[in-house]
Amino acid sequence: WSGLVHTLLFAGIWIPESAAQFEAEASQALQRARAIAPDSGASRAAGALWHVLRHDWLAAEQMLGKIRESGASSAYSAGQPHFELLAGCGRASEAAAFARELLAADPLNPLTSACLQEALTTIGRYEEADVEYRRSLDLAGKPESIEHVAICRAWARGVSSSEIRVYLRRFLDADRVPMPVQ
Repeated sequence: WSGLVHTLLFAGIWIPESAAQFEAEASQALQRARAIAPDSGASRAAGALWHVLRHDWLAAEQMLGKIRESGASSAYSAGQPHFELLAGCGRASEAAAFARELLAADPLNPLTSACLQEALTTIGRYEEADVEYRRSLDLAGKPESIEHVAICRAWARGVSSSEIRVYLRRFLDADRVPMPVQ
């Protein structure tokens, strides 16, 4: 149920026209996760992410603190919400350092790689983000997040529209849900 919360909340970002429906379903899944295992790291991480995406930073930090206190702070349970908390509060340098820690523990995680690239891009460290991007191309899993961050980095650098098209095509080709874009 906790994983479903994560999926539904992020689906609302990617498919904003259905965000209200995803949020309602995520709320139900979060209630179910809390009913089954209220003190689990996964359940608390889902709650922390819920608060982060609502910009309720204090509640998110309190939830993440409970995860750390319980000793269940695995990369899965606490990593993503903590990264989102740091990034969402404008603490991109700290988010980058935290993503590096997560990546050291799980170097094959494409989502963590995308988070590091996002934070490095935000603070203007494009070359470091490019190095991580090239490393991440061989990772198993879905490359959509990695390719999305690459497009954002290209825009931030002000590359030509023809180069943007190359990045966009890679993103669309990597997408597991076909988009009707030519």
